[in-house]
Amino acid sequence: MSRNTIARIYKSNERHFTKDLKDARDLDENKVHKVRVDIKNLRVLLELLSVITGKKRKGRPLLNQLDPVFRRAGSIRSAGLNLKLSQPYRSQHLIKFRQHQRLIQQQARIEFLELLKRFDFEKFRKQNKKALEHFRALKNKKVQRSAEEYIRILFARVRADIFDIGDDEKLHEIRKRLKIIRNVGQLLLKIDPGFSLKEELQKISLTYDKIGQWHDTQELIDALEKYVADLESPEALEKTAPLI
Repeated sequence: MSRNTIARIYKSNERHFTKDLKDARDLDENKVHKVRVDIKNLRVLLELLSVITGKKRKGRPLLNQLDPVFRRAGSIRSAGLNLKLSQPYRSQHLIKFRQHQRLIQQQARIEFLELLKRFDFEKFRKQNKKALEHFRALKNKKVQRSAEEYIRILFARVRADIFDIGDDEKLHEIRKRLKIIRNVGQLLLKIDPGFSLKEELQKISLTYDKIGQWHDTQELIDALEKYVADLESPEALEKTAPLI
């Protein structure tokens, strides 16, 4: 294995993002979602770079450029999921809720396309070139040691959080940490296929997916509660309360 495994992985993710962002101009939901996944992967790699080098600001200019795209793509996905998850319910208020979600989705699509038009690919390329130079300076052994320690720290935080789940936000934090553990673990498996936490990573993927299902439902509940509250209608509140 070459010394620059992480650099090659980073470069591959960068190329995927550039391609997928251009492909997402047709607003296909799967393509828009791929853009979000690409950004999440780049975030994890840049976070790991900060951990390894001990410099927290590394990659921040790049992330500042990606964050608006991620948020707007997220708005499109959330509205789409709300439409899908609420589809089985045929009450008058839910039909109007779906109409409202379609308007939100349409506006998010318009704003997403505007972001794509303004996205500075040349600036993105230059910032990635700097990040890639930092990754190329790393040796596999150093990446492996730092990443394993990082994963163990995150594991410890997840275990502590599990015994202190008091609200939805805490569960969401656990989900984000599991995502980082899974992504970093997959990186370590590429460096060392015999990575010692291989079995734990398989369990994490299952747990992450289950929490993801909860998170999608929670987003629907939040959107529906906000919609009903904005109506200021006692009847709407009464009719939707059992579903919520």
